[in-house]
Amino acid sequence: MRFLSAASLLGCVIMLQGCSDAMDLDCNDDDNKQTVLDILDQHLSASQWYREMKPGLDALTVENIKTRSADDSLGQKSCAADLSFTYYGRPFQHEIEYDLDWLQDKEMAEVSLALDDIRVFMMSVGVTVPRPAAPAPDVAPAPAPEAESQPDAAAAEAAEAEVPLSAAQQACVDAKVAAYHQEMGDDALVRYDMLGEWEGECRQ
Repeated sequence: MRFLSAASLLGCVIMLQGCSDAMDLDCNDDDNKQTVLDILDQHLSASQWYREMKPGLDALTVENIKTRSADDSLGQKSCAADLSFTYYGRPFQHEIEYDLDWLQDKEMAEVSLALDDIRVFMMSVGVTVPRPAAPAPDVAPAPAPEAESQPDAAAAEAAEAEVPLSAAQQACVDAKVAAYHQEMGDDALVRYDMLGEWEGECRQ
């Protein structure tokens, strides 16, 4: 059987209970799927960078449910699914894993979720997808210069940032974030300027 290891949880798992009438653990149970989303929102909402992402996020959903392994005698089941959402109109999917354990004394299912990989993925989405520009103030346009100017370096970088990362470039960014957390600790905040710098390096 394959259940989430302690190393993969890294102390970030929050346990919530889903309802069930009998020892019949179901990865596709609506209560269990909602509990996965509740755990995720409770964990991510504690971070400022995620709260800043929320205006551009639609409702997160858990779909394409799969049962990886099960041990009915122990009341355990390992599940996988796709976390699906759109961010400023762009669709995203990311595979997640969660475990179900039967609590014999309470006759309820307990849901545990591996969070670190999801957190890194959401951070990368928040950095790579450009946010809509704020409305420009109502001012008179400046007169056009007579001489032709050279392209501004900052404008060139902004134009490059509009181009979505390739799969290889995204994997490069994820690896840099993971290495940073391994060195500085899982709760170390990754600033947007740091992620922007790593993205620039991975585009080269």
